[in-house]
This record gives sequence, structure tokens and C-alpha cells, in this order.
Amino acid sequence: MDRAAAAARIQAAGPFRRLLPDHAYDASHLRQCLAERGADAVIPSTASRKVAILYDVDAYRQHDLVERLWCRLKDPVI
Repeated sequence: MDRAAAAARIQAAGPFRRLLPDHAYDASHLRQCLAERGADAVIPSTASRKVAILYDVDAYRQHDLVERLWCRLKDPVI
């Protein structure tokens, strides 16, 4: 899913407290969409952002752990 489609999917989603995508989804319009819903944006800032936006590092570590688990599950078994 790209950033353009992400805002529409956020609007269509049920209630949630936070969203934990990777830094590719660091866009002001997505952050604004999440803020309007009352959800936290746990998104690391991209290197091109002039002022980095703080985020919950511990929550993002959990996201990273789940992502690595899915990658391991998709690896072929030898």
C-alpha cells in the first residue's frame, strides 16, 4: 500500500489507538489524518524531514519485532 491509499484506508478502518508503519509512511497528511481520529502516529521521521518528529521508540521496537517474525515465517524451511 502506498501513502496515497493509506489515508483512505485509515479513514475506513475501525477504531484504533496507534498506527506503527515504517518511515516510508512519514507524511504530514497521514499524521494529520491520524490526529483527527485521535490515534498516535508511531512513525520514525525520514532523513529528509527538517525537524524530526518524536515517536514512541519502545512501541516501534515491538513493530520491528513483529516484522522480523513475519520475515522468518516466510523463509523457506530447508
